[in-house]
Amino acid sequence: MGLGRFGDSVRHRTLMAAALSAALVGTVPSPAASQEATVLSGQDMLLPGFYSAEWHSADDLLALAKATGKQVTFSGTFHDASREPAWITDWILEQSWQAETTPFANVNVPVSARFVASGVHDEDLLRWAGQVKAWLDRGEGRSLFVAPFQEMNGTWTPYGGDPRNFKIAYRKVVDAFDSLGVDETQVRFVFAPNSFSTRPYRIADYYPGGTLVDVIGMSAYNFGPTLDRWTTVPETMDAGLAELRALAPRKPIVIAQVGASPIEGSQDFWLGDMFRYLTADPQVIGFVYFNFDKETDWRVYTGVSLSDGWSRGMSLETTWHLWPMTAWFQPGPLPFTVDGTTPTGWFVDDDASPFAGDIAWLVEQRVTRGCDPPVEDHFCPEAHVTRAEMASFLARTFGLVATSGDRFVDDAGSVHEVDINRIAHAGISLGCGEELFCPHDQVSRAQMATFLARTLGLPGIAVDFFVDDGESEHQISINAVATAGITLGCSSTEYCPDQPVARAQMAALLRRAFLHAN
Repeated sequence: MGLGRFGDSVRHRTLMAAALSAALVGTVPSPAASQEATVLSGQDMLLPGFYSAEWHSADDLLALAKATGKQVTFSGTFHDASREPAWITDWILEQSWQAETTPFANVNVPVSARFVASGVHDEDLLRWAGQVKAWLDRGEGRSLFVAPFQEMNGTWTPYGGDPRNFKIAYRKVVDAFDSLGVDETQVRFVFAPNSFSTRPYRIADYYPGGTLVDVIGMSAYNFGPTLDRWTTVPETMDAGLAELRALAPRKPIVIAQVGASPIEGSQDFWLGDMFRYLTADPQVIGFVYFNFDKETDWRVYTGVSLSDGWSRGMSLETTWHLWPMTAWFQPGPLPFTVDGTTPTGWFVDDDASPFAGDIAWLVEQRVTRGCDPPVEDHFCPEAHVTRAEMASFLARTFGLVATSGDRFVDDAGSVHEVDINRIAHAGISLGCGEELFCPHDQVSRAQMATFLARTLGLPGIAVDFFVDDGESEHQISINAVATAGITLGCSSTEYCPDQPVARAQMAALLRRAFLHAN
């Protein structure tokens, strides 16, 4: 198992902007590395994007660029992972790239989130990720943003209104790319809710966690009388952005879909206001305009006519075109800042831990992405490991094979269910009783020793290292992992077999076990 999507621990801490070489359309000069650094620092600037309704979208985007004198940065695309053949995936993404834009790809399967979470569409998601990888493998800096199951917080989508299963479905998309070795040097993942949610849930209920999300997105439309009434830019965006800032204050925000109705109000004026409003927001770095005639005629460009408000917004010095977005696809987390302070790593709660290097290793190996359940930018190093978490730690660290069998009745719906069945199939755990796994029970140090000994196939050891494990049914395993150098106990003579295992300690034990096996 190689390094994961977050690179090595040194690259975890630093990310330098790289010089760009692509020329802009027309007479606009090429962006320098300093411009990418400005974007990542949250200074006044804006990266525009565009959803083209044309099959030959490259021609459409280049014609738009010629009309305004400046190309957009993002090209919005939509994908159905359950039905899209490989040649269409390649065509859509390559059209974006040939127009000197970076794809902003919304992907879903048009079924319920529960259905996706059940694993029925795992092969579809893996196949689509493979099709994207084939396009990325063309090289020359190809990269993209992927937004799984966009607008999941509304019941107007078939997968909407189900936070728990959405988070499982989102992770399945990320895991599909991870399993193919596609890391952050080629893909960044976007959490892209709508600006308002169908009650009783809010945007935060759907958030899959900061280590699964690189960029925050948001759909925001001024529907005009098509839905209710004409809304100003602040009325359209303020509430949603306030939720997102509170949820993820260290993530860059892209307005993933945006449009303004031309009915009962000035679309040109609204667009000009939008450019100014978004540019002034230090956390918003860009938007992708929905240029479709759908619920209403959202279009600002038809190939014949061009919105004056769009043209004026594109002409602003603070509206930039960046391509390729080199600094955004470097190893490690995005070093985006709003307050001038660059994050030092993925987690804000592990710097004082003696196991910080082991925690970083777990992330690099794609074993964990933080607390369970997720807490933004936190690893929860002192939290105790549950049996369900232990199953995932072992299955992912050692690459245990998946199985279609379901051994237990008390793990249904758990994000760890697949991994629980993996360790059962491997003979590492037989559960805690008849058809029971007890996924929420804490793992003791003694149980952890047995889990690791069985995973590694360690032989029984006659030597007794500790004075306090004589009554433990796990004594043989405790001495086996001690002999292997995986644990030294809780003191020079004691093992503390009944104490629960903390997440930080688990990181160290897994790393040592992995090195022992390899």
